[in-house]
Amino acid sequence: MGQNIYKLKFELHAEHSNVIGDKAGRHQHTFSIVLYLKAQRKMELYQEIEQKIESWLSPFQNRNLDEMPGFENGDTTLENIGNVFFEELTKVLQDDLSLLRLDIYETPVRTYSVTKELYDASINRVHEIADLHLQDKVQEIAITIKSAENGVKEKEETAESNEKVQATIVAEAAAGSGNTAEHKTMGDHERTDSGVRISGNGWKKTLLAVLFILVSAVVMMYTVTESGIYPRGSDTLNHMYRGRLVYEGIKEGNWYILYDTSWYNGIELMRYWAPVPLYMLAGCLFLTGGNLMSSYILFLGALFVLGACGWLLFGVRYQKQYLAAFLGVAWFLLPDNMRVLFAEGNIPRAVVATLLPYLLYAIWQFLEEKRTKAMYAIVLLMALIALCHLMIAAMVGITTFLFVCFDAVCNKRIRRGIYLLTGMVLSFLLIGVWLVPALRGGLMGMSEAGTAQVMRDFFADGFTSLNPADRYSGELETFYYGIGIFIVGIIGMLFAGRKSTAGFITGLFLFFSTTNSLYEFYSKVPFHQFFWMIRFIPVGLGFTFLALLLWRNAKSSVLIVLCILLLIDVYPARFYLYTEKADRATNVSAAQMRRAENYGILQAKELTKQRMALFDLSSYGAFAAYMISAVEPSKDYTFGWAWQGAATAVNIVQLNSAYAEGNFYYLFDRCLLMGNDTVLLRIALLPRQEKDIPAVSEAAEKSGYSLQEQGADYLIYTVDTPDRFGTVTTYEAAAIGGGGSDLARLFPAFEELSDPYIDHYTFEELSLYKTIYLSDFNYEDKKRAEALVQKLSDAGVHIIIDMNHISTNDSKGVTTFLGVTAQSITLKNAYGQLTYRDESYTPQEFSSENADWNTVYLNGLNRVDGTVRVGERILPYVGSVSAYENITFLAMNLPYHLQLTGDETVYTLLEQVFGTDRETIPKREIVPLEIARDRDSITIRTDYENTNTALAYYDIFQPDREIAVDWYLVSVGKGTTVIRLQYPYLKQGMIVSLVGIILILLFLWGISKYDMKRNDENEEHAKEKQKLEA
Repeated sequence: MGQNIYKLKFELHAEHSNVIGDKAGRHQHTFSIVLYLKAQRKMELYQEIEQKIESWLSPFQNRNLDEMPGFENGDTTLENIGNVFFEELTKVLQDDLSLLRLDIYETPVRTYSVTKELYDASINRVHEIADLHLQDKVQEIAITIKSAENGVKEKEETAESNEKVQATIVAEAAAGSGNTAEHKTMGDHERTDSGVRISGNGWKKTLLAVLFILVSAVVMMYTVTESGIYPRGSDTLNHMYRGRLVYEGIKEGNWYILYDTSWYNGIELMRYWAPVPLYMLAGCLFLTGGNLMSSYILFLGALFVLGACGWLLFGVRYQKQYLAAFLGVAWFLLPDNMRVLFAEGNIPRAVVATLLPYLLYAIWQFLEEKRTKAMYAIVLLMALIALCHLMIAAMVGITTFLFVCFDAVCNKRIRRGIYLLTGMVLSFLLIGVWLVPALRGGLMGMSEAGTAQVMRDFFADGFTSLNPADRYSGELETFYYGIGIFIVGIIGMLFAGRKSTAGFITGLFLFFSTTNSLYEFYSKVPFHQFFWMIRFIPVGLGFTFLALLLWRNAKSSVLIVLCILLLIDVYPARFYLYTEKADRATNVSAAQMRRAENYGILQAKELTKQRMALFDLSSYGAFAAYMISAVEPSKDYTFGWAWQGAATAVNIVQLNSAYAEGNFYYLFDRCLLMGNDTVLLRIALLPRQEKDIPAVSEAAEKSGYSLQEQGADYLIYTVDTPDRFGTVTTYEAAAIGGGGSDLARLFPAFEELSDPYIDHYTFEELSLYKTIYLSDFNYEDKKRAEALVQKLSDAGVHIIIDMNHISTNDSKGVTTFLGVTAQSITLKNAYGQLTYRDESYTPQEFSSENADWNTVYLNGLNRVDGTVRVGERILPYVGSVSAYENITFLAMNLPYHLQLTGDETVYTLLEQVFGTDRETIPKREIVPLEIARDRDSITIRTDYENTNTALAYYDIFQPDREIAVDWYLVSVGKGTTVIRLQYPYLKQGMIVSLVGIILILLFLWGISKYDMKRNDENEEHAKEKQKLEA
């Protein structure tokens, strides 16, 4: 009599060995598993049963079975796999079903069956089996062998009882129907050579997951649009404007913009700022018909969907679509990802975060599933990430190195980890055409001190990083790692399987690396300029999500709890996206115009002919640069946003320092040099605010500027100029060395010369000046430098040498130049009384931060012009030697004290020493100029010699006649000069890329050959074992 039996079929892709303990003989197989189940309820159990069995089988998919629970003894023979699976599935299904029999086979002619009873063709229990004396488990092996000689099939005879069992199976197959309900499934997926093919119920899950992601993205976009406070982030408008320039260039047929004059007197738009995010923004502009605000909303949606779909790849592959969809949405909303996108406005980093799930998927395919072809994706994705943000790409590589190290410890996987890291390194060579020029300057060109200062800002207090209180109160700028993700990481590290542990450890390791206590350590390691640890966090979070998705034995209830923990961190995202009605802008563009008018930007633009400067110390963020250059009528701007890659970076620092220090004569004089006919200043940031307005106007008038408009918090000054103009300047004083820039702000008559090595200049060049100030200067050859200074002195040039800042090449560390020695001393609280040529001066006290004033006094002077009383000692600090009457040696660090304090007493004293005052500026003449630009050239015409064009100089310039560089600006002679724009270091970059392509191809060929060899060896070994068994 028949029974209601369900027959379900599954497939398992895994590695095993036919011989116990034979690791060398491991090989890949696709096992077919047939389960015969007796249910207590009706057929609607199918979906529930399938999901339960698929979930249980999932951890074994694409794994080495001898590494899995139940096979610790190394026995992964077909027989033991069947035994283990039968016992475990019996337990898993016992609440709803009875597992009557399990068949497992790796080929159609090799089957192993496990059952506790004997059944006939209809799976009816056979009671008359007492004489067979069978054990509880009946084993059946049927092997068919082809004879190579006669092609006759021979069947191995088995015991009579086993023959009967085989007969029932064959009969059942022939009968086909009866009361047996047969349902064939492969889970939701089938493994193919190219990856995963979704089938059956998997399509429904995947489509629902995609729908959930799309709906979530639309809700996010709608919320941001309705809030009317976009685009948020201090850098966002900067990137949007650059994206618009690319978009406009593409419309004109220019797909790669080398040079643009809008900001910083000219910038290389795509050299130090990676191009991929700009092309993405340009693409969004194209899709929105050039509407900048709409393109931003579309861009947000694209980041959301693309990033979430990256995580969905894991869900599809491992049958966790719903979990992956949730994590994909959470990925966009994670605290640090939101801060980067909506507070910093760092669009390149946001794009990297979008690409990261795809890279992690390829990494896992390569490491765990041994899919060599995944290396192609790894190389291309790493190259793409580097073309989004070079520094972050390096951080991705470093983080992956950490993950590989942890994975090697947890899973004993070393060789493929080395392959992975090698491929990631080679990927940088692939983009050599862009990479070589990018490395010539930018971050790599920053000073050690500058890098250390920036690096310090990327560490945080660990408690604050885990405290959600600030986020829940609406504080959006502070770095917050997330208490929820931290707890998830701890739980995962302690309880997840070995395959997931490395990912959880990587995320936690990077969190602890962001704490202030580890700053000193990271600041001393090699390549520490890359260890801006907070910037590593999104990559670490990516590995945490990877580990969570691969936690295969986690129960549904555990995963739900972990997702709830993530919601704790995701919820505050609403503060970035949503704004109360009272704070909303119904028309974003109109709101921006009103804001610009309040700042005086619109009024200043109306007055501007050639270029304008705005002094706000970056308090307006990228908004000012955007409104000046992006909104019609657009104007060129001496400032901009993200100045580190600009050729005029030094100029920008000098101008802002002069504004903050109140050195207004320098400010207006140099603004004229940089081609600004309009200057806009924010009153609130002047050193003395409204009290400084008379001094500002007086200094402006000295350079020809007059006040045009005064608003509640702004001043607008203009100078009468032609529509396009340059300047011709005569300097009577020059400053050489690192201290020269500081002195020039105090005494603007001094020209700041860029080369700190005095013996790099010729006598003819320096003899044009009446006064030369040397501070923190250097030299290749001391004797040659001293001889040059002596010759200049003999020619009547007044040389002032600041002995506080002079290099020492003496092996004893003694600072001596021209026979005068600087002796170190530390003063307490104040200078005391200074004398200079019979006049007494009493400077103000040092600030509390500089109460211990480290300085020098002088030995070796023949003529002492000034002394300082230190206790009972009278020490010389200014004077000369009889042989060099025109050389003045200066000590006590007086210019630096003046820079810090603005001490009027010291100002008066130094005016006597230098023979000039703060109101004396260079002789600067405004001259008309003609400049024409096309796609790859600049044509300049002038009727004057030595005309400073106010165009920033770059090494991409190829002039048809000699040009000069004056304060990082192009200076030309009388007549017409044509400057061709040439892609920088093209030949070197192409060589690097070509070498990269060759090495990558050789590398991919090598690992493919190695893997093929191992697979062939494993298959040969397996065949030999099968022959022996046969």
